[in-house]
Amino acid sequence: MGLINTVVPIIRNSPTAIRVLKAAINAVDDGHAVHQELGGNATLIFYGMEEGNEGKTAYMERRPPNFSKFPRRP
Repeated sequence: MGLINTVVPIIRNSPTAIRVLKAAINAVDDGHAVHQELGGNATLIFYGMEEGNEGKTAYMERRPPNFSKFPRRP
């Protein structure tokens, strides 16, 4: 049993989700309160965006989400 079970292309995921994940990884040493705040803010932002709607709709329709129409920023 290893730490990594599957490797997938990250580009197929939501651009906002990727940015939030990078922020969470970079905040690894900032403490529990920072992670709670980051998680709460990310949830509010993501579910209020069109990307979140695409992800939820794709899940409900049992199809892969199409995040290609959303801008990819560093």
